[in-house]
Amino acid sequence: VPAGKQAAVEALLRGCEAEFKAELKGIDEGVEVCASPAEASACMDAASAKRLVDYLNLCPNGVQLYHLALKITVASVNMAVIKTEGDVVHICSSIRSSEESLKWEVRDRLQLLADLCGFAMTESFEYPSWAYDWVSPLRDLAKAVYEELFGGTFVTKPVHGGLECGVFKRKWPQADIIAIGPSASGAHSPDETLDIPSYARTYEFVRALVSRMCAG
Repeated sequence: VPAGKQAAVEALLRGCEAEFKAELKGIDEGVEVCASPAEASACMDAASAKRLVDYLNLCPNGVQLYHLALKITVASVNMAVIKTEGDVVHICSSIRSSEESLKWEVRDRLQLLADLCGFAMTESFEYPSWAYDWVSPLRDLAKAVYEELFGGTFVTKPVHGGLECGVFKRKWPQADIIAIGPSASGAHSPDETLDIPSYARTYEFVRALVSRMCAG
């Protein structure tokens, strides 16, 4: 921060924080913008800083494609980690898609943007997508077994992403795969919880489903 500009920057940050709180009301109301004194032995040149800011402003982030029939997101990307090491800035984006072709489409957009901004892009990891099967005998059997055991309606829905199921599907394309699980909340956060009675029902359900499959 240039000399004499500290108060102006702090006022700007307070304004940004107010805007973020308004935008994220009901979603993430605990958002905060913090600033503290720091020292640096070097800084980025103006041209590099502009290219970096341009990339960050234009980089795809969030939902990219939505399936109107399935009513789910089928491709998304999030800017997961940004860090500086020496004179290099690393920007890590994580792509998720239930369709292989859409995953690569998002990847190509990231590559195009990197090229335009004069950055290098590398791929460190990718996992297979898991596309929705419109016809699934296993899903139909699971529905029948669940409703026999517990009554009520067995709710099914397609998911966004690959999960581990995509790995099995790539190696065994003809496999009929479903994913099931107990009720939980707050996934991937310190507040994540598991409903124990639901877990017990899931265990009973899986045993019954496997037994029915083995019985032919």
